[in-house]
Amino acid sequence: GGDTQGALEILDWAVKNGCADDFTEAIRANTLQQSGQAKQAAALRMEKIRTGSRNAVFYNDEAKARLDTGDTQGALEILDLAARNGCADDFTEAIRASVLRKLKTD
Repeated sequence: GGDTQGALEILDWAVKNGCADDFTEAIRANTLQQSGQAKQAAALRMEKIRTGSRNAVFYNDEAKARLDTGDTQGALEILDLAARNGCADDFTEAIRASVLRKLKTD
């Protein structure tokens, strides 16, 4: 639910007006995910990760999205990358616990 198209328009204004940051880009990725554009959301998060972002939100959201689709190995890879890059946090560890529970029950 919600007005995902309206949200994306506002996020585009943030970019246009030069005030986009990691927070607005994380919201953009989540909005894309919610609107059924999972591939675009993943591409945005992975671009942030590949370009060296140390913001845990991109790692956490990507790992959670992978877990939600049943890709436990992919989720673990992202969580391990967060740990290697020194940006794991409490949310990262909570997602890791969910992944490990899922692996145990599969």
